[in-house]
Amino acid sequence: RWVLETIDGVKADTAGLPKGRPSIELDAERGRITGHGGCNMFSGTFYAGAENRIITGSLAATKMACENMKPENEIIRSLADAALQYSVSGDLLTLTTASGKKLVFKKFR
Repeated sequence: RWVLETIDGVKADTAGLPKGRPSIELDAERGRITGHGGCNMFSGTFYAGAENRIITGSLAATKMACENMKPENEIIRSLADAALQYSVSGDLLTLTTASGKKLVFKKFR
């Protein structure tokens, strides 16, 4: 499991998120991505492409309304139907969208 640290270099605002810091899990064997944006759970499919890319399909998500939807909306917009460049350095996973948005996650221990 990977927990969101920053979006475009800015520490993620997690105030008012009932599930805490947003997180994702990638199951390469099953080709599944799951997680939560701090409020809603989401899941979908992905596969590893060439050149350190993750290709995702559409995401299904629950539809609760929460006080702070900004981090969740950014994560879901970035992850759904996307070709993301990824890199892992130590305990950090960086996902970069085609437009250059960087989401940095830390390995949960």
